[in-house]
Amino acid sequence: MDIITGGPSLVAPSNSRRQSVAIVTGGGNGIGALVCEGLAKRGDAVFVADLSLADAERTVRSIQSHGGHAVPLSVDVTDRQSVDSMVREALHQAGQIDVLANIAGAWLRPRSVGFQDYTAISASDWEWVVDVNLTGTFNVCQAVGPVMSEMGSGRIVNMASATFYGGVAGLAQYVASKAGVIGLTRVLARELGAFGVRVNAVAPGAILTEDNPSEAILAIHREKAKMRSLKRIGHPQDVVGPVLFFASDVSDFVTGQTLIVDGGVYMN
Repeated sequence: MDIITGGPSLVAPSNSRRQSVAIVTGGGNGIGALVCEGLAKRGDAVFVADLSLADAERTVRSIQSHGGHAVPLSVDVTDRQSVDSMVREALHQAGQIDVLANIAGAWLRPRSVGFQDYTAISASDWEWVVDVNLTGTFNVCQAVGPVMSEMGSGRIVNMASATFYGGVAGLAQYVASKAGVIGLTRVLARELGAFGVRVNAVAPGAILTEDNPSEAILAIHREKAKMRSLKRIGHPQDVVGPVLFFASDVSDFVTGQTLIVDGGVYMN
């Protein structure tokens, strides 16, 4: 299906092997951008969705420079109309959605709320973090789930956090939102399983996502590395493999699970 005028078809020609189509929210930076590139490298057509269209376009340019297929989309996951518009555009251009990776999140970007005692958390900070991390994930799942159910297949990967398992002090709003993502993942796995849709989550530990980290930031991550079984700093690329695992047929009999990616701090 060639919908994009003036450019190559987003999906493979009809006489070729059916190409998987993915939507990645938060695809403009960090883990999300690398997930987009990983999906494209394996042959998926990728809709790179981000609050910042400029960031999404940067990821798309990187993918296209390596011969991949990608399209940038602007989305605010906290706005249901914006989410619905994103899904309609993806269906208009590709006609299918096989993979959804909910990577969009709030804590450090586009602003940081830092570590705060629960008594100091403002209503606006609480609402922002929960709206993006939990409500945003729900909004996109609720919009894409019926599409996958109609198709009779699909793979949804949600972004949780290892902080849930440790109840990290100073992160009440973040930990609570990610706990909700784990709960939502389990419920959706049960509700969508009968339609051939799998829903799983990845829970990273501390990941060095800064492009140019200060020495102080590096020192914090070196200290965290000492707590791990694998005693090194975590990088965004470390999260990509687990996301691609859940987004592939290799994990076809796995659903409702949360995979901790933290170098062996928490084990279950």
